[in-house]
Amino acid sequence: MKKNSDVLIDKMIKAFERCSFDSGKILDPDAWWPLNHLYYSPLYIDHFYGVLLRNFELLKRKYTLKEIADTISYPSATWLLVVSAPRIMKSMGIKKEKRISLILEFLEMIQTQMAGNIFCEDGDNIIWDSNRVEQLISGTEWTDVSKGGNLNRLFARLHAALLSLNEAIFRNCNNVAREVHGPYKVEYKGQPAQLIIREYYNLRDPALEPKLKDFPYESIETYVLYDHAVKFDFPVLNDYTHDLPLIEHTLAVAGKTKEKTKEKNLDSIKFLDRVCGILEEKNSQISMAVEQMAREDQVLESVRRVYYWTKRLNAKLNCFNRVFF
Repeated sequence: MKKNSDVLIDKMIKAFERCSFDSGKILDPDAWWPLNHLYYSPLYIDHFYGVLLRNFELLKRKYTLKEIADTISYPSATWLLVVSAPRIMKSMGIKKEKRISLILEFLEMIQTQMAGNIFCEDGDNIIWDSNRVEQLISGTEWTDVSKGGNLNRLFARLHAALLSLNEAIFRNCNNVAREVHGPYKVEYKGQPAQLIIREYYNLRDPALEPKLKDFPYESIETYVLYDHAVKFDFPVLNDYTHDLPLIEHTLAVAGKTKEKTKEKNLDSIKFLDRVCGILEEKNSQISMAVEQMAREDQVLESVRRVYYWTKRLNAKLNCFNRVFF
């Protein structure tokens, strides 16, 4: 007998064949995302949010909204509840008053995770509040890019490699393993500057991507100070636009890699070049494997990775529910 997850994936693939393969216009062979999220999200979203909402109601019997929010941790995950759950609640037959009440609870949870704008361009993100930013600025050994060595270009190369690998691994779920915070207004050497923090985590997960079995890094964080003249905008979740070339307007850099419990600073050109090389090689391996897959297999793999992460989120909440059984 098939597991429920296998039956769900079977249904997804049959739907893909009808809406995608026949039209031939959905898949983009040059993109990391083999299937547009809008086309397959309706196929799993009812199942996922139905389970999640039931978990949420159970959690409220034992835990406060703040405790639940702390479990979810990142505000972007709670924001997905706000934007995606309403239509699911309606299809589940939840009455309007209850739907409004649930959305207000989700928004209250976001308030405990983040102050101000959901995309944190106003610099008021609670995870990186003013005290933590000040501690980072004062407690970090910044490397001034004016000292030479092309560190500004190496960090740009690192960011490109991280973004590419992140999308190669997680496909449409890439936002579950990457966070960008800022820009925060700070001072560097007595001059105004802007800090942007980039976090890439859960990078080594062989169960999701077998080619990561020998990949050394669990997570990588970078901290970059940019010239105050750069105008940043944040129109897309976890992504920036800017009006000036970042390489030319980088002032100072810092960062670290984490291998299990071991951390190492990105403070030498030799080590930074090595990290970039490892990321690029792994990205190339995964990309070559994707290119060799049939279109149908690309779609199936994209679905598997989305389902993998939705199951993990529900499992995280389910572990708190065991007290009720």
